[in-house]
Amino acid sequence: MQLHVPLGSSAQGSSAAARIRLRRGIRAAIALPVSVFITMNVLGDVTAASFAGFGSVGLLMTADYAGSVRQRTVDYLGTGVVVTVLITLGLLLSSNPIAAALGTFVIAFLTYLAGMVRGNIAVGAPAALLLYIVSVCLGTRQTSIPDALLAWWVAVIVCTVVALVVLPRQRQDVARKFLADVLETSADMAQATWL
Repeated sequence: MQLHVPLGSSAQGSSAAARIRLRRGIRAAIALPVSVFITMNVLGDVTAASFAGFGSVGLLMTADYAGSVRQRTVDYLGTGVVVTVLITLGLLLSSNPIAAALGTFVIAFLTYLAGMVRGNIAVGAPAALLLYIVSVCLGTRQTSIPDALLAWWVAVIVCTVVALVVLPRQRQDVARKFLADVLETSADMAQATWL
């Protein structure tokens, strides 16, 4: 006896999710080695290269912005600015374990709240939290703030270019098109009824 499973929404949803994960993985597989290579050759600092590596993973695996090229560029660069502040704060707090723990609690709570907001703030929140935690864990004994920020911005620039060029996310307004079709059909039916 063969079991026939119709291609319903769950099968389509899982294949769509698999395509999203594949796209993110391909982009991260390109950006990660490039970011780390540039950072290692410019700085020669292995610990700072961690910011480039984790930054690439955070930006391309967790923060997947949609929209026009201009909007995505603004979103990636905006995330870069916010995370710059968080990296600096994390590195400064890393020398005091109590301050680091309290800071991590506050930042995690704020990113959790930001994650509840719809839109691009929620998309960038996991990347921001990841880089803050990396900065608290590595601390200023391992690297300097300028080196960490330079490595982070190498990742931001490389990831922005890769996200814009390699398999860019396309926003599909399926629901909007369906609603427009329904409204157009309803208008045609209403017009036919009045005639």
